[in-house]
Amino acid sequence: MNEALISVIIPVYNGEKTVKRSINSLLNQSYKNIEIIVVNDGSTDGTEDILKEYSSKDPRVKPFYKENGGVSTARNLGLAKASGEYIMFLDSDDEIDKDTLKILEEKLSSGFDFAHCGMKKVTPEGKELKFNYKLKDKVYEENFDILCDFFRKNIMSTSCAKLYRKSLIKDLSFNKEFAVGEDELFSYNVCKNSNKAIVISDALYSYIENEESVMNQNFTEKHFQVLSVMDIQLEDVKENKELYKLASICDFIRCNELMWKIFYTKKMYEKFPLLRKRMIKNKKYYLSAEGVSIKEKALFMLLWLMPKTYYKLKLKQNL
Repeated sequence: MNEALISVIIPVYNGEKTVKRSINSLLNQSYKNIEIIVVNDGSTDGTEDILKEYSSKDPRVKPFYKENGGVSTARNLGLAKASGEYIMFLDSDDEIDKDTLKILEEKLSSGFDFAHCGMKKVTPEGKELKFNYKLKDKVYEENFDILCDFFRKNIMSTSCAKLYRKSLIKDLSFNKEFAVGEDELFSYNVCKNSNKAIVISDALYSYIENEESVMNQNFTEKHFQVLSVMDIQLEDVKENKELYKLASICDFIRCNELMWKIFYTKKMYEKFPLLRKRMIKNKKYYLSAEGVSIKEKALFMLLWLMPKTYYKLKLKQNL
């Protein structure tokens, strides 16, 4: 039986230092029937020359060029050019294990809408770092269960580390209005459209932690766009009590993360009241959530009443 064609979409901007690693991890896959769609989003470094070299050596590498417009427009162009039965997204500074596509394709060929593997965080030198998202193996056969576990984070909000049936996402696109949170919104819409999915806990996708992405750099107003993404989701599920509760807990956690970044970077303290107001609105959902310990509830009360004291303790004790 012929293997289904898999289209892997790589958006890249000034990726001359990293994109080779991403492409090589695809060329070395045990699953061979692939097309590698690399969308050069107006790079000004040597990225174009690298893509020309790869495409001249292997016809599976298909570069496309556009003016700089952001990762969403690059991924959308990749979707328009993809001809595979299945679709995967790979960031230009990440890589996947050699059997990743083979393992995920075997799941989709069994009838799943998408297959989601675990992710590990590593340094450019290959040293594995602590990563908070440890997935559980699970099969989903109802849309409600998929959405529940999207909000519970057993289905991650990244568009990467997943293999999609093209028919599932053919009418979806990345919202170019969001510079941050577009990935989460796309993933949420995927889950809305899905009825059968599978999560594989094995960390088959490597997220490379680069110096440029550390938390104290490039924290700007755009990072608060994730709240607008959460508002879309909250409005969408407001008629379903269980999903609304889970989404509200996610919103609470998002606000906590943003407040931590404010304190850590010493930027945008004026955003504290907005975030604190959202957290107070959702506190009843968080305090009643499964798995929230007495210690975590006590820490929330400290956060609510004395946020600066809370974050000083967090910084000191790595809570």
